[in-house]
Amino acid sequence: MLFENIKKLVEYGIQTGLTPECERIYTTNLLLEIFKEDNYEDTEIDTENLELEDILKNLLDEAVSRGLIEDSVVYRDLFDTKLMNCLLPRPAQIQREFKEKYDISPEEATKYYYKLSQDSDYIRRYRVKKDMKWTVDSLDWVTKDTEKIVEKVTADTKEGDVILMHDCYGESVEAALQIVDIMEKQGYEFVTADELIIN
Repeated sequence: MLFENIKKLVEYGIQTGLTPECERIYTTNLLLEIFKEDNYEDTEIDTENLELEDILKNLLDEAVSRGLIEDSVVYRDLFDTKLMNCLLPRPAQIQREFKEKYDISPEEATKYYYKLSQDSDYIRRYRVKKDMKWTVDSLDWVTKDTEKIVEKVTADTKEGDVILMHDCYGESVEAALQIVDIMEKQGYEFVTADELIIN
């Protein structure tokens, strides 16, 4: 499993342009060194469906099982940063590329750096996808009026919406209870934020 995921990570680096093809073996050796592995067995991999989140998760699980890191978000994030660094060009190369693009236009340079940040997992796309955003603001923090909150939410909410309310106001709590009663009678189902993320 380790060799397969190392090969997948190196292939991901090559496909995204983080790693040149001529550095395939060098990059593989860097990753093996991080795992304190002296051997390598070449394996077949599917090069069409390389999901960075899955590859990193498998490598992080391996690092935990080998006792290289503690099993916590912080240690996993630090370790996957170390892994991704093996794929990246040196900082001077990135700076030179950025300047060359900037000489064409600031927009070109920004696009380049944004893509690099996503591909290198500095911007963790798979976490950004899970960010939840409310779609209906109850304005409970402004009005602090149960009736107005109920009226606004029941009028503005449609299927799939996420309602923003604050439980620090008694009026909001009372409004929430009334909203649930009213909207359940209309056929709506309420779920927690955790249930939305899992599904």
